[in-house]
Amino acid sequence: MNKRGGGASTARNIGLKNATGKWIGFVDSDDYIDKTMYEKLIKNSKDVELVSCQIYTFDNHNCNPISIKYESCSKNYLLKNMLNFHDTIVPNKIYLREKIGKLLFNENLKIVEDGVFTYQYLDNINKVKFIDDKLYYYRQHNSSSTHMLKPDKYITSIESYYLINKIMEKYDIFERYYIQCDSICNFYIYKHKLGKDYDCSKYERIIKSYLDDHILRKKIGLQNRIKIIMAVYFTPLYLLLKRVK
Repeated sequence: MNKRGGGASTARNIGLKNATGKWIGFVDSDDYIDKTMYEKLIKNSKDVELVSCQIYTFDNHNCNPISIKYESCSKNYLLKNMLNFHDTIVPNKIYLREKIGKLLFNENLKIVEDGVFTYQYLDNINKVKFIDDKLYYYRQHNSSSTHMLKPDKYITSIESYYLINKIMEKYDIFERYYIQCDSICNFYIYKHKLGKDYDCSKYERIIKSYLDDHILRKKIGLQNRIKIIMAVYFTPLYLLLKRVK
């Protein structure tokens, strides 16, 4: 089935609505896979609800293996660490269709929509398996949609991480406060770049909810407290310091 326009989330949702198989997989249009990838993922799918493999990143010049080392497959461990391991992309995984249920990709998000879907799916399951084979080839180049995003697209990541935070909050995962800290800082960067004419009210409510959550009282460390204060009250200086760093 072909779908012109609408973005990756729209195309994936059409696929989800029309899929009939037991397992669901996604491949981005500018990536490629090892010819044995799905065979190996399915082979390791007994009694689990998600199977994931290692990846390569590549561009026009280099191909580099990315080694993701998981110490555990427990739900809490994964919810804590998948963001740190940058393993929230969906194409290196297979998902059990019956566990996906009515879950769809959020088409309003322009960035981290993979992460939101993965965390929402993890919230519905308990058994995960990772295999050490590097089977997915993830293209990185300057003309990719991620690198071309403008501040009005990047600012949607505030909502993406908010949705992920709500799931982490259910499991009382402390690491969400670090994500909130980064979201606050990033919001003021995007807001500064977009200017006064851009309506940020939707995201301001999210940031206010973080501050109402008394994030500055949590054990986020002095450096993160200073980052938040600088980003909120001295945004141009904070941007300058980030560039220097």
